Amino acid sequence: EYYFRVSACNMLGCSPPRDSVPNKLAPLKQKPSAPTNIILSVHSDQSLSVTFSDPISNGGDAITKYKIEWDTNALFTSKNSSSLGAYSKIVSSQGCNPCNHVIYALVKGTHYFVRIYAYNAFGYSHFAGIPSPNSESPKTRASPPSHITVVPESRESISVSFPPTDDNGGGEVTKYKIEWEWMGNPTGKSTANLYA
Repeated sequence: EYYFRVSACNMLGCSPPRDSVPNKLAPLKQKPSAPTNIILSVHSDQSLSVTFSDPISNGGDAITKYKIEWDTNALFTSKNSSSLGAYSKIVSSQGCNPCNHVIYALVKGTHYFVRIYAYNAFGYSHFAGIPSPNSESPKTRASPPSHITVVPESRESISVSFPPTDDNGGGEVTKYKIEWEWMGNPTGKSTANLYA
């Protein structure tokens, strides 16, 4: 509930305040605002994790569930003008702040957009909560190259060659790490990075 008072002010100061009639008022109950603090992250090579917090306003009524939607299209229209997938997360009266949900059965390396709506007795929030960045792809570490060829070039150099990896893990390979060790010297290990 809110209380209101108004004073008139001029160069000599402000008048004593006058209370409103009625002297207190609660806003009308309504749909909640969008969930906040949304974080979308990689869970595995076939799943994403989304974490979020309660809306700033519950609309004057308890939040009872959240609708989590995902799609490969930013407009969420891939499946007959609706999202590829949706899940309703029911929450207890204590809520779940922060809340978490894992989205399974996704395709490695494919970007998915996610949005979340809050729900109370008056319906779903008018606007969805959107993570930033608004999409992510399931991924894992890249596989090593299928084979490595080592050829002596001279008394002081060796040529190392290999094909690109067959499986980038769902993300762009940005470099290859090459390690070598002088046999018989445990402290002779060296590393070089070859940027892709």
